[in-house]
Amino acid sequence: MVEGEKMSKSKGNFYTVRDVLGGKVTGREVHPAVLRYELIRSHYGSNMNFTEKGLKDSAAAVRKLNEFNAMLEAKTGGEAAEVDNSHPVLAGFLGALSDNLNISGALGVLFPWMSGPHENPQESLAVLRTINRILDVAPMEHAEELQSESSDAGGFDPAELCKGIDDARANKDYGRADELRNQLQDAGYEVRNSPEGTIATKQLA
Repeated sequence: MVEGEKMSKSKGNFYTVRDVLGGKVTGREVHPAVLRYELIRSHYGSNMNFTEKGLKDSAAAVRKLNEFNAMLEAKTGGEAAEVDNSHPVLAGFLGALSDNLNISGALGVLFPWMSGPHENPQESLAVLRTINRILDVAPMEHAEELQSESSDAGGFDPAELCKGIDDARANKDYGRADELRNQLQDAGYEVRNSPEGTIATKQLA
């Protein structure tokens, strides 16, 4: 189903994978990892309702997984500990999948764990890598494109625009700040404030 209706060419809601990745559903390109996550997060025995909101929710989940992975990689230098499937998180995740591929239950183990303190980041990295052998979304290909520091060949520089927003705000030129923010959003970036200043991250869907 698509947006609650049966998919049909006559209704104009028939999408191929190429259509989805090319932006026909959301109006912007969709990263393959997002589509993969969207397709696997529903139970195989249920009728899937493919929606724009679902894609955006999946994009948020994939981003969270990749940011979590990047944090662990930075803390550990990429060095993971040794863990086996008896680890509580892996036992819960894999146990849910063993129960008729209960993916909702598995994800219900994963995301609350990600929000924890992670006092042993090397162990956490090992757990995440094991889980990602199944999900295959973090780290995703070209994950560096999420960073505001990247710029394209046409000279579009998100980091420079973020700096411009901060400078405009400091000078109380809020009109200019809004103009720069709109440029980033029109280019497919999510713009948010942080203690370190404005951050722009590439939207995945």
